Amino acid sequence: MTHGRDGQIIAVKTYDHKEARAEKAVAKHMLNEERLAGRIQHENIIAPTLARRKIGCTELEMEYAPGGTLEAHVKKLGRPLTEAEAANYFRQIVDAVVYLHGEGITHRDIKLENVVLDAEGNARLVDFGAAREVGADTFLMSVQGTPAYMAPEVATQRAHKGGPADVWALGVLLYNLLSGGAYPFWGKNMDELRRNITAAPPRIPSHLSPACRELLEKLLNKSSANRISAAERMRGGEGDKSGLMGAPVDARVQENVQ
Repeated sequence: MTHGRDGQIIAVKTYDHKEARAEKAVAKHMLNEERLAGRIQHENIIAPTLARRKIGCTELEMEYAPGGTLEAHVKKLGRPLTEAEAANYFRQIVDAVVYLHGEGITHRDIKLENVVLDAEGNARLVDFGAAREVGADTFLMSVQGTPAYMAPEVATQRAHKGGPADVWALGVLLYNLLSGGAYPFWGKNMDELRRNITAAPPRIPSHLSPACRELLEKLLNKSSANRISAAERMRGGEGDKSGLMGAPVDARVQENVQ
Protein backbone atom coordinates (compact mmCIF):
# COMPACT_ATOMS: atom_id res chain seq x y z
CA MET A 1 0.00 0.00 0.00
CA THR A 2 1.32 3.40 -1.00
CA HIS A 3 0.23 6.69 -2.55
CA GLY A 4 -0.17 7.09 -6.29
CA ARG A 5 0.69 10.11 -8.39
CA ASP A 6 -2.66 11.74 -7.59
CA GLY A 7 -2.21 11.21 -3.85
CA GLN A 8 -4.76 8.39 -3.64
CA ILE A 9 -3.87 5.24 -1.72
CA ILE A 10 -3.04 2.37 -4.07
CA ALA A 11 -1.99 -1.24 -3.64
CA VAL A 12 1.31 -2.49 -5.04
CA LYS A 13 1.95 -6.17 -5.72
CA THR A 14 5.60 -7.14 -6.10
CA TYR A 15 7.08 -10.13 -7.91
CA ASP A 16 10.67 -10.99 -7.08
CA HIS A 17 12.64 -11.84 -10.23
CA LYS A 18 14.89 -14.28 -8.38
CA GLU A 19 11.84 -16.21 -7.21
CA ALA A 20 10.38 -16.07 -10.72
CA ARG A 21 13.56 -17.57 -12.16
CA ALA A 22 13.45 -20.37 -9.60
CA GLU A 23 9.71 -21.15 -9.92
CA LYS A 24 8.08 -21.44 -13.34
CA ALA A 25 4.62 -20.91 -11.86
CA VAL A 26 5.66 -17.60 -10.30
CA ALA A 27 7.21 -16.47 -13.59
CA LYS A 28 4.04 -17.39 -15.48
CA HIS A 29 1.81 -15.54 -13.02
CA MET A 30 4.04 -12.47 -13.15
CA LEU A 31 3.96 -12.38 -16.95
CA ASN A 32 0.19 -12.91 -17.01
CA GLU A 33 -0.50 -9.98 -14.71
CA GLU A 34 2.08 -7.81 -16.42
CA ARG A 35 0.51 -8.49 -19.82
CA LEU A 36 -3.03 -7.75 -18.56
CA ALA A 37 -2.06 -4.54 -16.75
CA GLY A 38 -4.33 -1.68 -17.79
CA ARG A 39 -6.54 -3.88 -19.97
CA ILE A 40 -9.22 -5.08 -17.52
CA GLN A 41 -11.75 -2.50 -16.44
CA HIS A 42 -14.92 -3.44 -14.58
CA GLU A 43 -16.59 -2.09 -11.46
CA ASN A 44 -16.37 -5.47 -9.73
CA ILE A 45 -12.75 -6.18 -10.62
CA ILE A 46 -9.47 -4.88 -9.30
CA ALA A 47 -6.70 -5.68 -11.75
CA PRO A 48 -3.25 -4.15 -12.23
CA THR A 49 -3.43 -0.77 -13.91
CA LEU A 50 0.31 -0.37 -14.37
CA ALA A 51 3.27 -2.77 -14.48
CA ARG A 52 6.70 -1.40 -13.69
CA ARG A 53 9.87 -3.46 -14.09
CA LYS A 54 12.70 -2.57 -11.75
CA ILE A 55 16.05 -4.10 -10.97
CA GLY A 56 15.22 -7.40 -9.32
CA CYS A 57 11.45 -7.07 -9.24
CA THR A 58 8.24 -6.20 -11.08
CA GLU A 59 5.72 -3.93 -9.38
CA LEU A 60 2.03 -3.94 -10.23
CA GLU A 61 -0.09 -0.97 -9.22
CA MET A 62 -3.81 -1.38 -8.61
CA GLU A 63 -6.71 0.08 -6.72
CA TYR A 64 -6.66 -0.42 -2.95
CA ALA A 65 -9.61 -2.21 -1.32
CA PRO A 66 -9.77 -1.35 2.41
CA GLY A 67 -12.41 -3.94 3.28
CA GLY A 68 -10.10 -6.94 3.16
CA THR A 69 -10.94 -10.30 1.61
CA LEU A 70 -14.36 -11.87 1.44
CA GLU A 71 -12.85 -14.87 3.23
CA ALA A 72 -11.88 -12.67 6.19
CA HIS A 73 -15.34 -11.08 6.16
CA VAL A 74 -17.06 -14.47 6.38
CA LYS A 75 -14.75 -15.57 9.19
CA LYS A 76 -15.40 -12.34 11.10
CA LEU A 77 -19.16 -12.81 10.81
CA GLY A 78 -18.80 -16.27 12.31
CA ARG A 79 -21.97 -17.51 10.66
CA PRO A 80 -23.36 -18.39 7.23
CA LEU A 81 -24.58 -15.46 5.18
CA THR A 82 -28.29 -15.24 4.58
CA GLU A 83 -29.41 -15.86 1.02
CA ALA A 84 -30.07 -12.13 0.62
CA GLU A 85 -26.57 -11.26 1.86
CA ALA A 86 -24.96 -13.90 -0.32
CA ALA A 87 -26.97 -12.75 -3.34
CA ASN A 88 -25.54 -9.25 -3.11
CA TYR A 89 -21.93 -10.45 -3.31
CA PHE A 90 -22.64 -13.28 -5.72
CA ARG A 91 -24.31 -11.05 -8.31
CA GLN A 92 -21.30 -8.74 -8.28
CA ILE A 93 -18.83 -11.59 -8.71
CA VAL A 94 -20.94 -13.12 -11.48
CA ASP A 95 -20.97 -9.75 -13.26
CA ALA A 96 -17.18 -9.69 -13.09
CA VAL A 97 -16.88 -13.21 -14.52
CA VAL A 98 -19.37 -12.45 -17.29
CA TYR A 99 -17.23 -9.47 -18.30
CA LEU A 100 -14.03 -11.53 -18.28
CA HIS A 101 -15.54 -14.32 -20.37
CA GLY A 102 -16.86 -11.73 -22.80
CA GLU A 103 -13.30 -10.47 -23.17
CA GLY A 104 -12.04 -13.99 -23.81
CA ILE A 105 -10.42 -14.24 -20.37
CA THR A 106 -10.88 -17.05 -17.87
CA HIS A 107 -9.83 -16.34 -14.28
CA ARG A 108 -8.98 -19.92 -13.25
CA ASP A 109 -8.59 -19.20 -9.53
CA ILE A 110 -11.94 -17.91 -8.28
CA LYS A 111 -12.19 -18.30 -4.50
CA LEU A 112 -13.10 -16.33 -1.37
CA GLU A 113 -9.49 -15.20 -0.89
CA ASN A 114 -9.49 -13.67 -4.37
CA VAL A 115 -12.49 -11.46 -3.73
CA VAL A 116 -11.96 -8.22 -1.80
CA LEU A 117 -14.35 -5.58 -0.48
CA ASP A 118 -13.95 -1.94 -1.45
CA ALA A 119 -14.78 1.11 0.66
CA GLU A 120 -18.49 0.76 -0.19
CA GLY A 121 -18.53 -2.94 0.67
CA ASN A 122 -18.77 -4.08 -2.93
CA ALA A 123 -17.18 -7.36 -4.00
CA ARG A 124 -14.20 -7.05 -6.36
CA LEU A 125 -12.49 -10.00 -8.05
CA VAL A 126 -8.67 -9.88 -7.90
CA ASP A 127 -5.50 -11.86 -8.74
CA PHE A 128 -5.06 -12.61 -12.44
CA GLY A 129 -1.86 -14.61 -12.21
CA ALA A 130 -3.55 -17.81 -13.40
CA ALA A 131 -5.77 -16.14 -16.01
CA ARG A 132 -5.79 -17.18 -19.67
CA GLU A 133 -6.79 -15.12 -22.70
CA VAL A 134 -7.67 -17.94 -25.07
CA GLY A 135 -11.46 -17.77 -24.73
CA ALA A 136 -13.91 -19.33 -22.29
CA ASP A 137 -14.67 -22.26 -24.62
CA THR A 138 -11.09 -23.12 -25.54
CA PHE A 139 -9.76 -26.43 -24.24
CA LEU A 140 -6.91 -26.13 -21.73
CA MET A 141 -4.51 -28.78 -20.49
CA SER A 142 -2.71 -27.10 -17.61
CA VAL A 143 -4.07 -27.50 -14.09
CA GLN A 144 -4.57 -24.20 -12.28
CA GLY A 145 -6.47 -23.09 -9.23
CA THR A 146 -7.01 -24.05 -5.63
CA PRO A 147 -7.84 -27.78 -5.15
CA ALA A 148 -11.09 -27.32 -3.20
CA TYR A 149 -12.42 -25.07 -6.00
CA MET A 150 -11.37 -27.29 -8.90
CA ALA A 151 -14.04 -28.67 -11.21
CA PRO A 152 -14.03 -32.45 -11.79
CA GLU A 153 -12.48 -32.06 -15.23
CA VAL A 154 -9.66 -29.96 -13.76
CA ALA A 155 -9.08 -32.14 -10.68
CA THR A 156 -8.69 -35.21 -12.90
CA GLN A 157 -6.25 -33.34 -15.17
CA ARG A 158 -8.35 -33.72 -18.30
CA ALA A 159 -8.54 -31.29 -21.19
CA HIS A 160 -11.16 -28.77 -20.11
CA LYS A 161 -12.77 -25.46 -21.01
CA GLY A 162 -11.90 -22.54 -18.78
CA GLY A 163 -15.41 -21.08 -18.75
CA PRO A 164 -17.25 -24.05 -17.19
CA ALA A 165 -14.37 -24.50 -14.72
CA ASP A 166 -14.86 -20.89 -13.59
CA VAL A 167 -18.59 -21.59 -13.17
CA TRP A 168 -17.86 -24.57 -10.90
CA ALA A 169 -15.61 -22.34 -8.77
CA LEU A 170 -18.47 -19.83 -8.55
CA GLY A 171 -20.63 -22.63 -7.19
CA VAL A 172 -18.06 -23.49 -4.52
CA LEU A 173 -17.77 -19.81 -3.60
CA LEU A 174 -21.54 -19.46 -3.29
CA TYR A 175 -21.56 -22.57 -1.10
CA ASN A 176 -18.80 -20.96 1.04
CA LEU A 177 -20.97 -17.90 1.61
CA LEU A 178 -24.10 -19.86 2.48
CA SER A 179 -22.34 -22.30 4.81
CA GLY A 180 -20.08 -19.93 6.72
CA GLY A 181 -16.90 -20.94 4.91
CA ALA A 182 -17.41 -24.69 4.51
CA TYR A 183 -16.88 -26.58 1.24
CA PRO A 184 -19.25 -28.82 -0.74
CA PHE A 185 -16.44 -31.38 -1.15
CA TRP A 186 -13.54 -32.12 1.15
CA GLY A 187 -10.90 -34.75 1.73
CA LYS A 188 -8.05 -35.61 4.07
CA ASN A 189 -5.69 -35.60 1.11
CA MET A 190 -5.72 -34.72 -2.58
CA ASP A 191 -6.72 -38.21 -3.67
CA GLU A 192 -9.76 -38.24 -1.38
CA LEU A 193 -10.69 -34.69 -2.38
CA ARG A 194 -10.44 -35.63 -6.06
CA ARG A 195 -12.67 -38.68 -5.54
CA ASN A 196 -15.29 -36.61 -3.75
CA ILE A 197 -15.23 -33.84 -6.35
CA THR A 198 -15.68 -36.32 -9.19
CA ALA A 199 -18.10 -38.81 -7.62
CA ALA A 200 -19.74 -37.63 -4.38
CA PRO A 201 -22.87 -35.46 -4.34
CA PRO A 202 -22.42 -31.96 -2.86
CA ARG A 203 -23.33 -31.66 0.80
CA ILE A 204 -25.92 -28.90 0.41
CA PRO A 205 -27.13 -27.42 3.74
CA SER A 206 -30.72 -28.36 4.54
CA HIS A 207 -31.67 -24.82 5.64
CA LEU A 208 -31.34 -23.38 2.12
CA SER A 209 -34.41 -22.60 0.06
CA PRO A 210 -35.32 -25.03 -2.75
CA ALA A 211 -34.44 -22.41 -5.37
CA CYS A 212 -31.02 -21.80 -3.86
CA ARG A 213 -30.34 -25.53 -3.63
CA GLU A 214 -31.31 -25.87 -7.29
CA LEU A 215 -28.91 -23.10 -8.33
CA LEU A 216 -26.05 -24.72 -6.41
CA GLU A 217 -26.77 -28.06 -8.06
CA LYS A 218 -26.65 -26.42 -11.50
CA LEU A 219 -23.39 -24.63 -10.74
CA LEU A 220 -21.87 -27.81 -9.29
CA ASN A 221 -23.01 -30.13 -12.06
CA LYS A 222 -20.21 -32.64 -12.53
CA SER A 223 -20.68 -32.57 -16.30
CA SER A 224 -19.13 -29.43 -17.73
CA ALA A 225 -21.41 -29.77 -20.76
CA ASN A 226 -24.54 -29.68 -18.56
CA ARG A 227 -23.33 -27.01 -16.16
CA ILE A 228 -24.92 -23.56 -16.41
CA SER A 229 -23.30 -21.96 -19.43
CA ALA A 230 -23.52 -19.03 -21.80
CA ALA A 231 -25.04 -21.35 -24.44
CA GLU A 232 -27.96 -22.27 -22.16
CA ARG A 233 -28.51 -18.59 -21.30
CA MET A 234 -30.66 -19.62 -18.31
CA ARG A 235 -33.48 -17.22 -19.09
CA GLY A 236 -35.87 -18.78 -16.58
CA GLY A 237 -38.04 -20.45 -19.18
CA GLU A 238 -41.19 -22.45 -18.55
CA GLY A 239 -40.80 -24.78 -15.63
CA ASP A 240 -37.52 -23.21 -14.52
CA LYS A 241 -38.14 -21.56 -11.17
CA SER A 242 -34.54 -21.57 -10.05
CA GLY A 243 -32.90 -18.40 -8.84
CA LEU A 244 -30.77 -17.32 -5.97
CA MET A 245 -33.58 -15.93 -3.86
CA GLY A 246 -36.50 -18.20 -4.65
CA ALA A 247 -38.99 -15.51 -5.67
CA PRO A 248 -38.96 -14.34 -9.32
CA VAL A 249 -35.96 -15.59 -11.23
CA ASP A 250 -33.00 -13.27 -10.84
CA ALA A 251 -32.05 -12.90 -14.49
CA ARG A 252 -28.70 -11.29 -13.73
CA VAL A 253 -27.55 -14.43 -11.97
CA GLN A 254 -29.33 -16.99 -14.12
CA GLU A 255 -28.59 -15.46 -17.54
CA ASN A 256 -25.10 -14.22 -16.93
CA VAL A 257 -23.28 -17.09 -15.23
CA GLN A 258 -20.97 -18.35 -17.97
